[in-house]
Amino acid sequence: GLPVSIYRPGAISGHSQTGVFNSNDFLYKLIQGCIQLGVVPQAEMQLNLLPVDFASRSIVHLSQQPTAIGEAFHLLHPQPIQSTLLFEFLRSQH
Repeated sequence: GLPVSIYRPGAISGHSQTGVFNSNDFLYKLIQGCIQLGVVPQAEMQLNLLPVDFASRSIVHLSQQPTAIGEAFHLLHPQPIQSTLLFEFLRSQH
């Protein structure tokens, strides 16, 4: 009988301005390993990365809307990227 809303974020990435990232996150560890080893996975993956600051602002905003009670919200980036683009960017920065 409690009024609730459901928030389902996709993969949460680092802060959009500072880049601060959860250092225990799988993607963070994957990127770190790729840089250390100098190799990247060959498999193509679609990455739906939502910056942590956007995710948190969205949840706070939605939670303050009276019409949000009883609703479910899927928080996803509107433009997912392919993993090859991420890895190409990493290579260009090295």
